Amino acid sequence: INNVAIQWQESNDLGFTWTNIPSGNQKNQLVFPKTIGEHFYRYSLKPLTNMDNPSCTFTSNNIKIKISAKPFAQSTNYVFGCYGSSITMGAAGGIEYSWSGPDGFVSTLQNPEIPNVTKANTGMYVVRVIDHNGCASADSTTLTIYDAPVATISLRDTSVCEGSPVQISASGGQNYEWFPALGLSNNKAFNPVATLTESTVYTVRVYNKYTCFDTSSVRINVWKKPKAFAGPDKFTLKNRAIQLDGKVIGNDINYYWSPRDYLDNPILEKPKAAPPLSQSYSLTVVSNKGCGSSTDEMKVEVISKLFVPTAFTPNGDGINDKWTIILFEEYPKGTARVYNRSGQLVYTGFAANYNPWDGKMGGEIALPGTYVYYIDLGEGSSLLKGTITLIY
Repeated sequence: INNVAIQWQESNDLGFTWTNIPSGNQKNQLVFPKTIGEHFYRYSLKPLTNMDNPSCTFTSNNIKIKISAKPFAQSTNYVFGCYGSSITMGAAGGIEYSWSGPDGFVSTLQNPEIPNVTKANTGMYVVRVIDHNGCASADSTTLTIYDAPVATISLRDTSVCEGSPVQISASGGQNYEWFPALGLSNNKAFNPVATLTESTVYTVRVYNKYTCFDTSSVRINVWKKPKAFAGPDKFTLKNRAIQLDGKVIGNDINYYWSPRDYLDNPILEKPKAAPPLSQSYSLTVVSNKGCGSSTDEMKVEVISKLFVPTAFTPNGDGINDKWTIILFEEYPKGTARVYNRSGQLVYTGFAANYNPWDGKMGGEIALPGTYVYYIDLGEGSSLLKGTITLIY
């Protein structure tokens, strides 16, 4: 622009008042807004030959420049972690983030994670934050890595008898916590006593003063104490073999029946017995691990005629749960019927395919009380009649 004078002007009140910018007479003018907000600029042109004539002054259109504040970049003030753990850094204040730090760390996440930290990750981390205006600022934080404790357990994997106490002891830290807590005298002690009924793996978490932790485990195998169950009493005819319903429990055990008389094999769990007279038998179980022994007894009743029980207890405990007519199978045409006090038929049994009464009526548990039975052995025999007491 030739033969004119240029004057740049500034307004900080939306263009109502204007002030000349000192030395603002350049075609391409540098301006330096000093406050946040909207700033307006324009320039005026005056002919060099007639500068005092206002009608010869021309102004340009307004230029608006908006000055935004830098984003308030924030990072976590102080970050610490335990050796080998995962650490999450945190920042706020913008919409874009750029992290840099020790050991070549870079990330564009707002909250990046550093997995399996080591001493190489210790130091200053800087985050550059950019807001929606494209303005940027930065903040920094320091990451400190603490050594983790080393957890040790003095006891190696071991085996004990069921219910026998065993002390386990850990070291390497200031605080301790054992998992599971079941069976322990105190799961927060460094040396609790374990009393177990089942084999268990215990894991201890050992903490230092920075809450860093390490873990270690020990397995305690439990040898089950021997338990003998000789089973229910049995009824049989003279010299007719009947199988005993013995059961044994335990680890590394031996067991035997006594006396050996009239048993086909006294070291079987379920031998057959054929005594000529009623005989009691004991089942004994002995632990080979020193966990004790157990003995239970049953009786084989030798009878020569039909026996009808007068009571039973169908409570599911495995003892006298059914009304069982002894030797009923010896009468293949026999029939047994049971009635309640109202005269309703509640049970019918056939000797040919005998299924003792389980105390139910129409699939539902019958009421306790007294019931009447009728037994017809067939082949012209007399009808047997009596009462049964159902007890819970």
